Parts: sequence; C-alpha cells; structure tokens
Amino acid sequence: MNHIRDSLPELRARINKLASETQNELLSYGDPMYDSKQSQGALLLQLITRFASDFRDSIDGRGAEYSTNELFGGARINYIFTENYAKCLSHIDPTDGLSLSDIRTAIKNVTVRS
Repeated sequence: MNHIRDSLPELRARINKLASETQNELLSYGDPMYDSKQSQGALLLQLITRFASDFRDSIDGRGAEYSTNELFGGARINYIFTENYAKCLSHIDPTDGLSLSDIRTAIKNVTVRS
C-alpha cells in the first residue's frame, strides 16, 4: 500500500505527460472534427499524404532530427548498395549448384535468333 501511494504521483505525472504529447500529435494531423464517413476519408487522405511527404523527405535526407554523425536517406541507401551489398555479392558464386547443362539451357533460353 505504501509503495502504491509513493509511486502514484510519479505515475500520474507520466500519464499526464504522455496524454499531452499524444494530444499534441493528434492536433498536428489536422481538424479533429471528422465525424462523418466522408470526413473520415478526408482525414485518411491527409494522413497518407503527410506520411508520403515525410517518407520522401526521409529518402531525400531532409529532416530536422538527423544527426551529422551518420548517413540518412538516399546517401544511406547508396552506401548500403555500394559497400555492403557489393561485398556480399562478391562472395556468391552464381553458378553454385548448376551443371554445365543447366547453364547451356539457360543461355539458349535467353538467346534470340533471327
């Protein structure tokens, strides 16, 4: 009982803080008065548009929350493909498990004859 009584003020403050943050986030999505089916569709479209915009900004490397200590967006994708992916590909044998006959058949299948 004493533990609950001692923990309650901190728990109440934390809940109030989280509720306030959630309310602020909800308000950032636009007008909260979407009560009809048509209005809910408009809200959904607004949310999808905002998500798409944030995603595009992320890929482009734009955003206030990015650190200068690491790569983000397109620069990060480029690094992954040129460094990590290229190294992994160099360790793979493309003909592993294929017979000479399988390779010949594959070449015949992609060869176009006039």
